[in-house]
Amino acid sequence: MNALPSIVAVIALSIGCGTAWAGQCPSLIGKARAELEQYKKKPGIAAIKDARIAAVEANLRAAEAAHAGGQHAESEQKANEALKLLAQ
Repeated sequence: MNALPSIVAVIALSIGCGTAWAGQCPSLIGKARAELEQYKKKPGIAAIKDARIAAVEANLRAAEAAHAGGQHAESEQKANEALKLLAQ
């Protein structure tokens, strides 16, 4: 009987953590989209920029789809990949 409060606490924390992680996806995607708009304004070799922009946009579409499907770890990973591409 003494284990019941511990089990309830673990379940409550698990639910809370999942919700917190779900909230991080949109902010990462938004940050990447804002950085992409800035990147598009920078001068550079068109072919390299076009390829990088396409890769970033593909990662962002994948991040949004994963988030919508409840796959928040994958969404976060794809959004971070987009941000890494923009940092190069």
